[in-house]
Amino acid sequence: MKSLIDITDQIIANVPIGQSKQVVLVDVAGRKDVSAGESNANIYCVDDRGVVIWQIDAPSPKMEKDSFVSLRQTDKGLLADRFFGAEFTIDVSTGTATEVGWHK
Repeated sequence: MKSLIDITDQIIANVPIGQSKQVVLVDVAGRKDVSAGESNANIYCVDDRGVVIWQIDAPSPKMEKDSFVSLRQTDKGLLADRFFGAEFTIDVSTGTATEVGWHK
């Protein structure tokens, strides 16, 4: 797990939670320097200095690499989608993700 998210990471979505924390989605598409495990867990909760509080804890995908590609706050809570279509809700306190659907 990373210990710090900084400006060299490509943050493609962020959702503020509370006064000094946010959940961020880091773009890992096409990166050869990122392992499959890190690629598949590319959502983090960070504080205002970029220190990682948690990294998403999601079930293993069916494909070897299936990173998250969207992150959004809805009336159903914090939702994220993987590239191959699995949709998850995320517990903002722990980072635990629960699969709730599929779409493409």
